[in-house]
Amino acid sequence: MNEIRRIMVVATDIKHSRETVHCGVSLAKKYDAELVVLHVEHDPFGANGWSCW
Repeated sequence: MNEIRRIMVVATDIKHSRETVHCGVSLAKKYDAELVVLHVEHDPFGANGWSCW
């Protein structure tokens, strides 16, 4: 069986991010793995101007 070495958690909003990151931290501790947290945020005023996705 393969070892778990890295865990990536993707957080998109504040409401659910705390739970998700907490779960990722628990798993990283359990498997002694590296934890990477990626926070994704939509920028409606990006390169293409105002957009609705």
